[in-house]
Amino acid sequence: MENLDWALRSTHIVSGFTALLVGLVPMFTKKGGKKHVKGGRIYFWAMTLVFLTAIPLSLLKSNYFLFSVAIFSYYACFTGWRMVKRKNGPVEIMDHISLWLTLITSIGMIIFALFFLFSQRTGIGIILLVFGAICFLMSLEDFLKYYRGRKSKRYGQRAWFFGHIGRIGGSYIAAFTAFAVTNLEFWSPMINWLGPTVIGSIILTRVSRKYLKKFQQTP
Repeated sequence: MENLDWALRSTHIVSGFTALLVGLVPMFTKKGGKKHVKGGRIYFWAMTLVFLTAIPLSLLKSNYFLFSVAIFSYYACFTGWRMVKRKNGPVEIMDHISLWLTLITSIGMIIFALFFLFSQRTGIGIILLVFGAICFLMSLEDFLKYYRGRKSKRYGQRAWFFGHIGRIGGSYIAAFTAFAVTNLEFWSPMINWLGPTVIGSIILTRVSRKYLKKFQQTP
C-alpha cells in the first residue's frame, strides 16, 4: 500500500507541475500554431495523469478537496479538448459518458456538501458545494447542448472556439488554485483561493473579447 501511495503521489506531483508549466505555452502562443497545438496536447495528457492519480489518492486519504478539484478541472479540460476535436461536428459516445458521469457526480457532491454543512463541518461542506455546483452547471450546459440542441446566440458557429478557451482556461485556474492552496501557505488563504480565479477570469475575459472583436471584423 505504501508503494502504491508513493507511486500515485509521485506521478501526481510530476504531472501536475508539467501541466502548470506547459499550460503556459498554448496560453501565450498563436492559437492554432504548432507551439499552441503541441503544448495543448502535452497539457491535456498531463492533466489526464493528474486526474487518474488524484481520484485514487483522494479516496485513499478521504481528501474531499482533491476529489472536488480533480472532477471539476478535468471535466473542464476534457470538454475543452473535445470542443476542438469536434468543433461543430456530432457529439460522440465519450462526450455522453463524460457528461453523465460528471452530472451524477456533481449531484452527489452537492448532497454530501449539504450533509456536511448540516453536520457543522463547514469547511468540507463549502468546498464540495462550490465545486459541485460548478460541475453541475458545466454539465447542465453541455446537457442542454447535446440533448436540446441549445446554441450560442453570441458566438454562433465559433462557439466551440470560445468554449475551448473558457473550459481549458478554467481547468488551468482550478489546477493552479489547488497548487496554491496546497503549497503556498505563506500567502493568505483568501489570496490562494480567490487570487487565481480573479486574475484568470480577467485574462479569459480579455482574450475572449479580443477574438470576438477580431471575428466580427472578419468578412
